[in-house]
Amino acid sequence: MKVLLADQNEVNKMITQQMLTQKNITSDCVSNSEEVIEKLYNEEYALVFMDLNMLNNNVSNVEQILNQEFSNTPLIAYVNHGEDLNLANYKNRGIDEVISKPYEMADLYLTIERHTTLVTSPEEQESVLEFKKHLLEYADHDTEFAFELVDCFIKNYEEYEVSATEAFHLRDETLLFESWHKINSSNRIFSISSLDEIAENLSAAINANPSKGDSILISELTIACDKVIFKLNTIKKNLKS
Repeated sequence: MKVLLADQNEVNKMITQQMLTQKNITSDCVSNSEEVIEKLYNEEYALVFMDLNMLNNNVSNVEQILNQEFSNTPLIAYVNHGEDLNLANYKNRGIDEVISKPYEMADLYLTIERHTTLVTSPEEQESVLEFKKHLLEYADHDTEFAFELVDCFIKNYEEYEVSATEAFHLRDETLLFESWHKINSSNRIFSISSLDEIAENLSAAINANPSKGDSILISELTIACDKVIFKLNTIKKNLKS
């Protein structure tokens, strides 16, 4: 699968491209409307991510060209935090979905999945199946109960990501431990060792002076939580169908 990223912000493009690479999704990056059109005429893409400002400026009639000649290619518009996310206000412009920057890894993957067939590595597919197996065993193969558990677990991992980050920045080891306790049981159910290791690393570093390593640890925490949330959302969708 290949997607096109259109954004003038080089950091945004780099971060998004890194997220996509983790799911074996290839991406091309462009910085203006002319390059969007050129790429679409010469390459085939599963979908296009485009900064809303590019569409609003409408250089080279990019919006009309997208609607008339590439209407079968899903168009996802980035908007800045706090801007209108009501899709009804964008549908008449050929926009299929709007997402707010900055976005989480799980949100990005779910957006792609809604508009394409998300291609994951065999290892990732196997991991999701293993998650589902452990979940159903824990729920005694009660699908309705499993569905409720998934919702609860997703909420716990989302809250853990926020509270653990806050605890680490506050250098509050007690709060960090209390945050980790929220996901301890589900980590055991799914045999997730990566988050335990990250929690240990955060705890070990919490009494150290702030350093460049802090941002790396928090980034590892965010990526690990988002991966688990994405897998749980995939299972939830499967249980619902």
